[in-house]
Amino acid sequence: MLPHRKNEPHEDGDGVRAGFEVRVIGGARPTPEPGRGKGLEIGLQIGPGQTSASAAVEDPSAAPVQRLQAEGTEPLRARTISEVIGEVGPAAPYVPRHRSKERSLTAWTLWMAAGTCTLAVAAVAGVMSMKKKPSNESEQAIVFAPQDSFGEEKAYFLDHMGPLTHEAETLLKKYAAATSPEAVLPLVRDAARVKERLMALWQPMGELSKDLVETSISDSEVRPALILRGKTAGFANFEMAFVREGGQLKIDWEATEGIGDAQLSELRKSKTVVKGAKVRVVAQPGNFYTPEFPEADYRSYQLLDAAGEEFVWAFVRRSSTTANSLEAELNESSVLLEKTRSVPATLRISGPLREGVNLFEITEMLHKGWVSP
Repeated sequence: MLPHRKNEPHEDGDGVRAGFEVRVIGGARPTPEPGRGKGLEIGLQIGPGQTSASAAVEDPSAAPVQRLQAEGTEPLRARTISEVIGEVGPAAPYVPRHRSKERSLTAWTLWMAAGTCTLAVAAVAGVMSMKKKPSNESEQAIVFAPQDSFGEEKAYFLDHMGPLTHEAETLLKKYAAATSPEAVLPLVRDAARVKERLMALWQPMGELSKDLVETSISDSEVRPALILRGKTAGFANFEMAFVREGGQLKIDWEATEGIGDAQLSELRKSKTVVKGAKVRVVAQPGNFYTPEFPEADYRSYQLLDAAGEEFVWAFVRRSSTTANSLEAELNESSVLLEKTRSVPATLRISGPLREGVNLFEITEMLHKGWVSP
């Protein structure tokens, strides 16, 4: 109980006794002393007062204890760490969020790379299947894959590059020194078959330049060939193809000069339609069409001769195997491979459309390149 202070009353001038007293409520109230007379008492209560409910509980220890445990159950028992790990398993290691994102990004990159490789392989397989697609028309199926024996032939060229190059240079010098077709015939491939064309079209090559001759093996032909490139004394470029015939090197005159059954210059001057003439040309995609050869039904190509001086417009039906073969060789429809500007090819063409109109139709693609199997 807090101490209290009692102010003594005092008398005023009229004999009236006055005063005030401050008490702390809740403590024991003293009995007023007798003889004090009347006075004014003011009481202040700080904090909650004592209620009847709180006063009713005199001994706190006598109140019932409330427990959260259900009746009839065993009390909880503390368990060891090993027992807890045995039930829930070992804790997974903590992986920071940025590490998790890095792993996800790496996995996504690997999946994208694998998908791109799969698309590339599928595209190449599609191109190869287009090349080997059999013909449903009257024309024969076109096979561009080299024969097994040609693989052995290329290996032979690689294994005997030195002696074969020396042999080819000897033939080249004889060819350049020849002054008549008769002197050339023993040097060329299939002399009996090409004799008539050679006698009509052969021209002297002239003296060779003293510059070194470049030697290579052609990988763009269906049949391997040894190629010599150089210049004449008149600074004209030449590229001569050599193949083996009967165990000896021979000059492939038709492939060297781009000679076929007919030349483009001959076809342009023709007054009659030639059916299926064999030509060696450089084919380039074109964008020229006519009412006779509409774009909806045909593909357009510009065909150039070996010298690049003569050309004709030629068309091939889009639904034909020949169109598929040319399109594949030039990568015209590929989204992955680079478009090819031109390709040397041996074709069969018919035309002209009529006299004075030098439009031709491609009826067959015999093979790419000019060296025949």
